Amino acid sequence: MRDYFHADLANHSLEQLSDLRDWQLTRVEIVTDVLRDRVKEEADKGVSVTELCKKAGVTRKTIYHWLGQ
Repeated sequence: MRDYFHADLANHSLEQLSDLRDWQLTRVEIVTDVLRDRVKEEADKGVSVTELCKKAGVTRKTIYHWLGQ
């Protein structure tokens, strides 16, 4: 799948690639915001930092950062 996607990208113009990158970065920011909120909700329910790391797929440092916000 990855090779197919990479080959498909090779057919795009510089402007198209730039637009695609901007769109994907925006999506990552949106998903991260929701993920951070969900981590906070789970932490409020007493879920441990170790478990939050596993569930969210992020480091302890990230969890502590999100919980400090």
